[in-house]
Amino acid sequence: MLLNRRSIAILVCTLCVPLLRTSVAAAGTPPAAAPALKWVQGILTQMLVQPKENYYVFTLRETSGTTTLIRLCDPATGAVSPVKADDPLYDVLRESFFRGRKVQAGVRDFGHDPQSGSPKICVDRVSLFR
Repeated sequence: MLLNRRSIAILVCTLCVPLLRTSVAAAGTPPAAAPALKWVQGILTQMLVQPKENYYVFTLRETSGTTTLIRLCDPATGAVSPVKADDPLYDVLRESFFRGRKVQAGVRDFGHDPQSGSPKICVDRVSLFR
């Protein structure tokens, strides 16, 4: 059977419509809600960087004396991803660490991370103090 351009176009459209409906339905589902935003405040006392594992963790000593491990990961999903050189969160946290500045971080707690053995508390936003 020899197909002409019109029959090829109809065949392609017939095959694509079910795929488009599936992707539109998947795209229409609402994303899972991220954990509530919580603010922690204090001085960064340690910076741990493991680029191969995409593991960037800062130890924050809060004004109350407690220690919180905060990390760079997606604040909406908790997924890890490579940190780029122009990442503003990394830049602000790094500068705060080296200058000994007080920092306030908006974080989202995704619970315990079994791979690292530490809590997965992702930084969403950062505010610096003088």
